[in-house]
Amino acid sequence: MIGDILNFVEQVGIPVTSAIAVGYFLFIILKFLLAQVTDRISSLSKSLLSLENRVDVMNNDIVKIDAQFSCAFNCEPNLDRIAASEGKEDARDD
Repeated sequence: MIGDILNFVEQVGIPVTSAIAVGYFLFIILKFLLAQVTDRISSLSKSLLSLENRVDVMNNDIVKIDAQFSCAFNCEPNLDRIAASEGKEDARDD
């Protein structure tokens, strides 16, 4: 093993060998860092999806409350808002 390494250094020279070694270590470090970044991005993506679902649920609840108040006070309900929320399912996980 060590003989092979010394033979390689003898064939290509010390600068080329050290450049290859530094390149390999940089590759390992970048691979490690990018794996951590990918994990964090997927975690943030899940959090954002959860927040988006909560916003959709809150919007549906506001439309429902608006329709109930309109009915209680004999006012004309906001039909545009009701039509915009039609057909959306409840996205809550709980």
